[in-house]
Amino acid sequence: MKAVREGFTPTSPRIRYWQSGAEGPRLLMVMGFSMQGDIWRPQVEDLMDDHQVGYFDNRGIGQSERQGRLWTMRDMAEDTLRVADALGWDDFHLCGVSMGGMVVQELACESPERVRSLTLIATHEGGRDLRWLPSVHALNVFLRANTGKRDKRLHALRELLYPAQFLQSVDPEEMNQR
Repeated sequence: MKAVREGFTPTSPRIRYWQSGAEGPRLLMVMGFSMQGDIWRPQVEDLMDDHQVGYFDNRGIGQSERQGRLWTMRDMAEDTLRVADALGWDDFHLCGVSMGGMVVQELACESPERVRSLTLIATHEGGRDLRWLPSVHALNVFLRANTGKRDKRLHALRELLYPAQFLQSVDPEEMNQR
């Protein structure tokens, strides 16, 4: 996948970003917890012919800098705006998955004038209300997807993201290639 533009935000923590596609509506994509921005690759490949697609590694992930203190959704929303600024985008469509969905909701509330549309995937509103918690099984799969050897993490990630019926219907090798 060819990037039209790539780099790091100029201020700290430095966030690694990429843009694919040179024409069309601007779409900024925010990945979820512990996943590199490159996970968006299949979507970016499909969209880059008629969109400008920006994506990045969240702070502390992939090539982006880690900061010594704990950070908040607001911090990550500000990181996302810094990426948009580095791309030279005053306004854009915004898409977030999982924790990235919580980040983009924060951004949309703080800077609504910059957000043309909001797409939320597999996310919720976040916050301190703990009435909604994942099951023990889901937490176990989540932990396996984020720890241990790469092949076991990939297997757990597939289990976390896709229903068993879907996984039985696809070629595992083809899925690994994607």
